[in-house]
Amino acid sequence: MMGQRSISQLRFLDFIIALTLGNIIAHPLSDEHLGLKGSMITTISLVLLYLAAIWLSLKVPLLKQFFDPSAITLIQNGKLDYRNLSKAKLAIEFLYAELRKSNVEDITKVAFASWEPGGTLSVFVHARTMYGWRRKFSPF
Repeated sequence: MMGQRSISQLRFLDFIIALTLGNIIAHPLSDEHLGLKGSMITTISLVLLYLAAIWLSLKVPLLKQFFDPSAITLIQNGKLDYRNLSKAKLAIEFLYAELRKSNVEDITKVAFASWEPGGTLSVFVHARTMYGWRRKFSPF
């Protein structure tokens, strides 16, 4: 489960670049007749293209949405969205474990929770439950 989370925390572009760089660097190491010059030129070119793609994703909103997808809403007003849970490819046990890490013991106390593209869970609890207000003293 840890390896799956580590890979899912990478952005799509970062994942592709890591695979490609690994292949480019490993190829001349596996064949002694190939020199490192071509591999180094290719690596530098790829890094420059990567930096250009990052810069363009900051400038062009459509590319930003492709490279940095928005967060997936998992809980809204204490109700779990099972469709988005499967879209995020999360097990419900993992979601409950992440909620416990955020000191949330009851899902109905969550106002909003979303799965961020970086692989973290953002949790916002209702204000009346966060401060431990009792119902009879709360104007809500």
